Amino acid sequence: MLLNCSLLLNKRVQKENQGFTLIECLIALMVLSSICFLFLPIINITKELNEDLNDSVIQEWHVFLAQLDIETKGYQLTEVKPDRLIFVNPETQEIMKIGTYETMIRKQLNDGHQPLLMHVKQAVFSQAGSYVKLQVTFLNDEQHCGYLYYPEK
Repeated sequence: MLLNCSLLLNKRVQKENQGFTLIECLIALMVLSSICFLFLPIINITKELNEDLNDSVIQEWHVFLAQLDIETKGYQLTEVKPDRLIFVNPETQEIMKIGTYETMIRKQLNDGHQPLLMHVKQAVFSQAGSYVKLQVTFLNDEQHCGYLYYPEK
């Protein structure tokens, strides 16, 4: 009886000490490799976005586009020239010009002006239907392009 108990105990210990099979290890390794493979593009995209956010020219460009959109609210686009945009406030008939001047794009309103974008080598405005395309080359030769929507009235 003592021998029989010892055999049962040995069988139980052997069942508890069984490890993973080779197939289970390969499947676990494959799942882990797939997860690592999927995270690689996310890490690369995060690195690129971080570099873009640290670039002051790109920051200034996006702030300029947002500010231009805000500054022209309530105005109607009347004329697009390669070097400037001309807006009119329909209520007050006030004229606002957005154009290039030396190394900047500025807003002219009444007798004053306000710089909107600095370090500009060249800026070209063009119209395509209800959109205005802005192509800007900075002094460091970086080029950026943006579109703003001005519905025809």
